[in-house]
Amino acid sequence: MKTLLALLLLIPSLCFSNNINYKDWIIKKPNLLFIDKDQFTEKINNNAITIFDNYSNKFIEESGKTQWGCRFSKYDIQNVAKLSFNPINNSNYFDYIELIGAFPIHYWCETVLRTSKSISNSKSIYRSDEWKNDRDEKLKSFYNDLVKNKWLLNLPKPSNDDQIAYEIGVYLTSVLFTYTLIEEDLPKDLQKNFESQINKLIQKYDYAQNESIVGELSVNSNHGFYYFNFKMAASIILNDNKMFQDSISYFLKAMKANTTETGLFKLDSQRGECALHYNYHGLQPVMSMLWNLKLQGYDLFQVKLTDNHTIEQIIEAVYLASIDTNLFFDHQKKYEKEFEKKYGNQKTEERKINYYQSCWVKDINKEQAAKRIDENGMMRTQSDSGWISIYEAIFGKQKAERFKNIEAGWWWNTEKYPSTNSYLMKDLSQVDSNLSIGGIAYIIYQDNFPKIEYETVTYQKVTFDDLEF
Repeated sequence: MKTLLALLLLIPSLCFSNNINYKDWIIKKPNLLFIDKDQFTEKINNNAITIFDNYSNKFIEESGKTQWGCRFSKYDIQNVAKLSFNPINNSNYFDYIELIGAFPIHYWCETVLRTSKSISNSKSIYRSDEWKNDRDEKLKSFYNDLVKNKWLLNLPKPSNDDQIAYEIGVYLTSVLFTYTLIEEDLPKDLQKNFESQINKLIQKYDYAQNESIVGELSVNSNHGFYYFNFKMAASIILNDNKMFQDSISYFLKAMKANTTETGLFKLDSQRGECALHYNYHGLQPVMSMLWNLKLQGYDLFQVKLTDNHTIEQIIEAVYLASIDTNLFFDHQKKYEKEFEKKYGNQKTEERKINYYQSCWVKDINKEQAAKRIDENGMMRTQSDSGWISIYEAIFGKQKAERFKNIEAGWWWNTEKYPSTNSYLMKDLSQVDSNLSIGGIAYIIYQDNFPKIEYETVTYQKVTFDDLEF
């Protein structure tokens, strides 16, 4: 009886300890990222009409791009192929990363959607096997061109700036994910060369996890989280246990560096009026890493990731601060002296120099800023909402629903699209921001696809025949 009692007393510490022994963790399921191909295909097929009607075809963003779910009309294979005609440099690398990241997952997903029986039987076009085979070949050609032209390896490498490594994490994780879906259909030599280039890419940008080069504030904030997420995804594709453990090590170290009494991310919460946005921004790669670790048999969703909080408690703190954004400003005051002592002063004119205080919401005109900041002066979050689907899958629909009514703002296109207004997170939850997995998180993590009413977005009637391929 005493032995049983002693064992029971050990259970909470095992479940909630922040002393995570990851050094013997190995990859148990190589090539599994986010969801198994057969499961993913089945989900799309079983819900094809709902996905098509509710997500793929209705919402036309004010910028003119259709961006729902599987549908991504901004780029086609011709646009991607043009990459090889222009050498990559510091001024155009982002176009490469965005194009490369956006194209494959949407192309694959849309092909499955359009050729599902429920869609193809109800439509008169784009249902033939010849059409599907043609699209499959174009997707294979994309990976072939990616390797042949060394698009990834030709990305520039700044000496002390992790911006490109961060954007690789934001946009190119979806390239790895799509690779797991089509790997068996690719020639062996192409598989070998692609994986070799991914390994070299990691070696090239691993400086992004070196605090002495890029600084602690980058490594231990959302920048670091995005890179670690990409690196861990790469390790699973490469079946590289050392890389796998290395990415986990840096991830857990970064989480520990974010220990606070409040539960908010310590570093990104110091970013002035942008603190709310960056807390949400960091949740995307953090939740992706935790999900992929769970698929490998290592469940950290109930474990303290900082010295004080589990991820559920961290998200709860972010939610409460979303309701009352003064909590962020209180947090900043609480840690102000610590940051001043460690990183320098926080004068407004140095906002762009000091990472922890950087925020550009007040650099735009007052009219546009008013659409993007709340009554407390805090900038609303942008469309980093794919993590909510993971949160719902782990912690339940009721808790996840709370986040969908939080007001968000399209802050990145204020000059080009000044008429863009703020939205609710529920309107953004299916919008493709291409973070981590191409904006299709809702398909992966949801088992039921409710009809969603979009109250604040603008609709434009689009028929099946209007769509271009």
